[in-house]
Amino acid sequence: MIIRMLILISLSFSAFANDSCERTKEYVELREEIFKLVNKPYKECKSTIKSATHWKAVASCVADGQGADAFECGSLVENKEYPLDVANLEHCELLKPSLEFFKQTLHEIADAKEIIECKT
Repeated sequence: MIIRMLILISLSFSAFANDSCERTKEYVELREEIFKLVNKPYKECKSTIKSATHWKAVASCVADGQGADAFECGSLVENKEYPLDVANLEHCELLKPSLEFFKQTLHEIADAKEIIECKT
């Protein structure tokens, strides 16, 4: 997950690479902010589904009587001593922004805020 995110960030930044352009500090900061912004729905969707899957397993553990309470079942689930269903994240993929959307959003906001991309 972390490696994938680093690859996406590096690809996003390299997509803007141009040897004749040194990015301004403001533009680099905006680019990082926009990257986080456009990826937020996708990341939150995945996180929420994974969390719901975890708590469903904890509740099932309590219902099955495998643990004395939610705390004990939570430990069993975290330690993989109680089965956890595979989280279905397919619908989250629909929220994953394209590189083109990222670029378009970045350029629109940079223009609106009058942030210059390259140092002269």
